[in-house]
Amino acid sequence: MRIATMATGGIGGFLAFKLVKGGHQVATIARGQHLDAIVENGLALDGPEGSESIRPWGLRRMIPHGSGKLTRSSSVSKAMG
Repeated sequence: MRIATMATGGIGGFLAFKLVKGGHQVATIARGQHLDAIVENGLALDGPEGSESIRPWGLRRMIPHGSGKLTRSSSVSKAMG
């Protein structure tokens, strides 16, 4: 299943991580430092058994456009290939 998490921060990042580990394709939609960190490092979860990290299926930057649509920034497009 393809799922998107909006404003992916602490809670959205945790949910995205668990969904990816469960076999789903997850797109993370974020802005600012959260998006920069996800692009650079993926999503990481630290727990009693250690640390794991994953790369979301898709990344989107939240940039309101004149029409109210969300657009992809060039840095995110480059990171996604």
